[in-house]
Amino acid sequence: MKFINSIKLLALFAGGEIAQCAISNGNIGIGHQASIQDSQFGLTNSLNPVLKAPNAYSHIAPIEVYGIAYQPDFNHYHHAGKAEDKKGYIDPLAYSEICSRDIEYLKELNVNVIRVYAIDPQANHDYCMNLLAKNNIYLIADLSEPKASVDRKEPTWDGDLYDRYKNVVDALEKYNNVLGFFAGNEVVNDRTTTSAAPFVRASIRDVKKHIVKKKYRNIPIGYSTNDDSQIRDFLSNYFICGDDNTSKADFYGINNYEWCGHSTFRTSGYSERVADFKNFPIPVFFSEFGCNTVRPRPFTEVDALFSPLMSDAFSGGIMYMYFEEQNQFGVVEIVDSKNLSSPVKKLEDFKFLQYEYGKVNIKGVHREDYKPSATGNVSCKEQTENWKASTVLPNTPDQFKCDCLLSALSCTKAPIATITLEERKDLYGKICSANESETLPCAKISGNGTTGKYGIFSGCRQSQRLSFALNEYFMRNNQGMTYCDFENKAIIVNSRNSIEDLKAINEPNSSIRRTCFDAIGEEYISAIYGEFKANEKTDETESISPSTETAIMRSGATRITVARSKKISDGIINSIATIMVVAFAVLAFTSIFK
Repeated sequence: MKFINSIKLLALFAGGEIAQCAISNGNIGIGHQASIQDSQFGLTNSLNPVLKAPNAYSHIAPIEVYGIAYQPDFNHYHHAGKAEDKKGYIDPLAYSEICSRDIEYLKELNVNVIRVYAIDPQANHDYCMNLLAKNNIYLIADLSEPKASVDRKEPTWDGDLYDRYKNVVDALEKYNNVLGFFAGNEVVNDRTTTSAAPFVRASIRDVKKHIVKKKYRNIPIGYSTNDDSQIRDFLSNYFICGDDNTSKADFYGINNYEWCGHSTFRTSGYSERVADFKNFPIPVFFSEFGCNTVRPRPFTEVDALFSPLMSDAFSGGIMYMYFEEQNQFGVVEIVDSKNLSSPVKKLEDFKFLQYEYGKVNIKGVHREDYKPSATGNVSCKEQTENWKASTVLPNTPDQFKCDCLLSALSCTKAPIATITLEERKDLYGKICSANESETLPCAKISGNGTTGKYGIFSGCRQSQRLSFALNEYFMRNNQGMTYCDFENKAIIVNSRNSIEDLKAINEPNSSIRRTCFDAIGEEYISAIYGEFKANEKTDETESISPSTETAIMRSGATRITVARSKKISDGIINSIATIMVVAFAVLAFTSIFK
């Protein structure tokens, strides 16, 4: 019997009944008991992925990941006139012609996991996910996409990204063969980008909370890193340290290309990686491997990866990649790049990977043979010259607060305006000091992953933060009309909410009574409306019911406005009175000159 000394990726097979489980940093969560004949969307329930030590079960089969990266090159297909031209990526699981063509090749390669880097959450994935499940293939999906991810140079965790990540989870959670999600891929890739780490960890926290709130099965969330020697130890520590279990990674992927050609366990550096992760408290696997300095690639690292030399520390790996691109990492080549259902031809690398994966022999593990890894909290490493990530994380993006903010601004981004990255940088340069202090305007929409200080509006959507900056520029220049234009990319809002409105608008579907006034904060309201007395009472300031609130979409965000029946009635009465006075005056004037 194979002896395993690490937490493994596991699928539970218990006769006709399958226990559906998941892990969150050592705490097992048992889902529903599903009959093997019971299937949702045609999925076979024999695929119930779980990340947990098998100490509660007598007979199990561990999932060692022998996978492949599976994402078509956008440049191969963008001439086909598809909607992907705007998205900038191809979701292979959204097209039956792609996955049905490739399923036989994936079976030949003996893979049990595919990794897809960009998922279209609006697409239907039933056909492809069902096809994968029938062939015992799991999916690990990245939550990001090329145009929506944590930017390592200018990191944010905002409403736009949060929605993107939630939408991917919502689109895939129903499929039992979803093994997990990556919340980031090489976001922190060297010593100069470590301040981005808190933003990734905040995304893990918030996606986990979303999963709990929606009552989904406990799907693990992990992180995929490059293998930079200067920050390797700091980065792996960062995603498991501290006492905030919600924000910790559930598994850890390493994109490792150390083993090239016919290397060895010692000369490749694999032995050092085993030493690094032998007692790691969460599952670790190679989220990418497959050095291509020698082609065809012999993939001799596969034999080492699944041998006793490494199985105590690693749970397999994902070979990069299925499709041949300009970087020459593929095992198949698309014949006609303008045809989604084009045939593919096998490359020389294909047979070598097929052979090596075909030799993988995963034996069962009995409960009495299992020795779990170290448990308990791990201390976070201190900041150094090479590691500057704060353990203080950005807050969860607050949509209500940000919508309230937008409704209070006098100058905002024009609804249909397109502002380029360079234009946005130019604008921020005019508004923000080069030596930004906490008291200057842009501190409110900025976050600093080194100091752990995040502005009150730093989690707002990009368009909302931009409107904030436009409004600050407008106010700084005494609200001059020409200072809210930017070549028709900004507009003056004449119907912004009053302070009275902000005090009356309550957050919908909230257990706590919070108004827009509370969400924005008195200090900033004072800045944009002028000084006022905090206890000053305005006429008719009673809260209004949600039925009398009207949401108007503007600039891609909800602009909150308020209608009050009493004010409308008063306005109508005043208007009628005015009309009557004018009418009597006209009659009197006419009678004088008759």
